[in-house]
Amino acid sequence: MLVFLGSNLGGGWSIAIAVGLASTVVLAAPPHWSRRIPLHRLFKAYGVVVTLGGTWTLFSTNNTLSTLDRTVLAALLAGLLGVSFLTRRWSKVHALDTTIDPPAAYDFNLWGRPGEPLIDDGRAAWLAPDDVLRHRRTATVLDAVVSMLPAAKLVHGARIGDLAVSHLLLNGHRMALVASLIGPPGSYTLDAYGSLVCNGRPVAGPQLDTALTAWRTRHPSLAVRGFLIVHPVVDGQSGITTQSAPDAAVTLLPAQSAAGELLVWLQAEGNVLDRRVLYDILHLAPYGLGAR
Repeated sequence: MLVFLGSNLGGGWSIAIAVGLASTVVLAAPPHWSRRIPLHRLFKAYGVVVTLGGTWTLFSTNNTLSTLDRTVLAALLAGLLGVSFLTRRWSKVHALDTTIDPPAAYDFNLWGRPGEPLIDDGRAAWLAPDDVLRHRRTATVLDAVVSMLPAAKLVHGARIGDLAVSHLLLNGHRMALVASLIGPPGSYTLDAYGSLVCNGRPVAGPQLDTALTAWRTRHPSLAVRGFLIVHPVVDGQSGITTQSAPDAAVTLLPAQSAAGELLVWLQAEGNVLDRRVLYDILHLAPYGLGAR
């Protein structure tokens, strides 16, 4: 494009033209390639200047470009934009393939350990043995869901920065945030403020509202719901019933029927995996980095 900018000038424009053309090549190259080039940021900046200069020349009325010259320049600019768009998309796919290659993404469906943070940076709170057991009992319920959905992914200890959730299930464009508690037999409900109530009395339980808001904000294209599983004191014991409003952000589930309820909601997406979302959950969100 500098050929057109400097068509009426002499002197050192041949060098400027060569550098300008090289800069546009660096600008259009896939990011994971261009990062290997020395001074790539400088070249990209110059490439942007060249592109803007070419655009100005194309639409400026104060130049002597012929119709053919304008056509060629317009084609070059359109080609540069098109190639840049395609190479950036390819680079994102390459990043996914490097970090989560397709066979691994589809062959593995479990990350993390129940009761432990996905990324152990020493900031996670210590869990009592009873809490660890509760997480493991919940993981057993969720394992049954994953085994029925080939594309579903289960991530224990998923988090956005310091905001952690015990378990995360992903299938297609549906995400389930799962927490749990152990309680006596009774009827469990959520009041109008989202507080847990058992037989009409308040009960302490995990809160999912903040995590739901964070994940919905981070991935607005996903359907994100919260599920609170109530385990009996003795595994396999009956007597726990739950009630949830149809439009509630968090759904209460007794442990004995939780797997079936989760399966019904998640399987509507079929066998679909969005590797970009999985990449974000595993490699960006835990560090508070922006989603791609």
